Amino acid sequence: MEDCCHNHRKCCARNTGVGLPARLIDVGDQAITPDVRLHISRPDEAGEYLALSYCWGGEQSVVTTQNNLNSMTQRVTLSSLPRTLQDAIRVTRNMGQRYLWVDALCIVQDSEDDKGREIQGMGSIYKNASLTISAAAASAVSEGFLGRQPKAMPSCKWQLDIPSVGSHTIFISTQPRMFLGYEPNHPLDRRGWALQESLLSHRLLVFSEKEPLWYCQAVRLKSAKDGYLEYWATGNPRNNWVFIDPLRSRSGMQPRNRHGLWTRIVENVTNRLLSDKEDRLNAVAGIAAELQRRWGGKYLFGHWGEGFVPLLLWHGKSPSTEEKSGRAPTWSWGSVNYPVKWEGWLRIKAKAKFTGGNCGHPRVVLTCRTRTLEEVTGLGSRFPPSCFWDHADHTSLQPPGAVLILLGARPGPSRRPEMRELNGIIGIPTESSGGFKRAGIFRMWCSPKEANQILWENVRPKQVVLE
Repeated sequence: MEDCCHNHRKCCARNTGVGLPARLIDVGDQAITPDVRLHISRPDEAGEYLALSYCWGGEQSVVTTQNNLNSMTQRVTLSSLPRTLQDAIRVTRNMGQRYLWVDALCIVQDSEDDKGREIQGMGSIYKNASLTISAAAASAVSEGFLGRQPKAMPSCKWQLDIPSVGSHTIFISTQPRMFLGYEPNHPLDRRGWALQESLLSHRLLVFSEKEPLWYCQAVRLKSAKDGYLEYWATGNPRNNWVFIDPLRSRSGMQPRNRHGLWTRIVENVTNRLLSDKEDRLNAVAGIAAELQRRWGGKYLFGHWGEGFVPLLLWHGKSPSTEEKSGRAPTWSWGSVNYPVKWEGWLRIKAKAKFTGGNCGHPRVVLTCRTRTLEEVTGLGSRFPPSCFWDHADHTSLQPPGAVLILLGARPGPSRRPEMRELNGIIGIPTESSGGFKRAGIFRMWCSPKEANQILWENVRPKQVVLE
């Protein structure tokens, strides 16, 4: 920690003088009392604190509620807390720090208003922490992360005596793919909430399955005690996405690059587990708030106003049997519960603007060209649209009145440079409002001449409302 603060000043400046979160655990002085208490921060109070990233693994035995909030500020018995929280308090004390932020205790769990405010501020909480303790190897809060007995790495060991140098030990791994480095297997890396906690933290002390690991803006992932293992962390998205220089200003990143950054974040988080599916959008709210502060612009239901049209082309690996959730409009990936992905940027052929809608969900007005799915399939096998439906029922029974809404195009592959891939979404008309609900996406391959003269001949752009 001291090495990072002194030698990585350009990218890992010490977080001194930052405003404290609304509540923190005051770990106090163990020599006086082993117990802790909840600290209520003054609006102007500043200082240093640590944060904890961990798996709940079910219901917590101790949480802060509206009924026990006052008593928690007086005393919290250390032995009443689950092991992971006890271990985090021990680490905080041993590092000479006074304050620790833990969601279960620092957020009033039965207050929707308090949870909403704190979730929106979680980006700042983890970003401003001097260090985030990552209980990566524990799958539940009851397990703890200190004192674990790691399994030995499969390796051969030699004692080597070198004249005038001394005796040294050499380990040669017998595990496949170890030439790339050891990839940790962390239950925490499979949890949805943990993504933004690791992404937004300036520094992570990761209690891995074999040893503590260190991560900061200058160090990718390495042993915190100069161990012999080299680590391969491709599965962990800790690559300075949020803090690299191109992200620091609105002018520093083009819409295409922002699109690539954001889709990688969403693809990662939607492949993770969430105890409550309704938290799908909340799990990236902290990241979105930090990016909005840097980028500016409009952010709505997991989509950005700038570069909005290409973000509509999300899709799953296979259709779902679940109906879309009412937590988000149908055009948002937040309305589904399965992993989503994108195919990349495209040349945009549609324009979008937002208007008011129902249930607090904005409607999107697209200026674009459309044709019914029936019209296009009626052209024969020459232009078969590949449809990727959101719901499994539509794969065998196409919904009546389905419309292909053209959004853009991509160039053909190197072996067919004369071709174009047309991309868009499939809309189903709503009888009540005259708008459309998103039902999937489509792709079509054709030449530019065929696209203009056959597929879209005499089809003028018009306004289409997405709900």
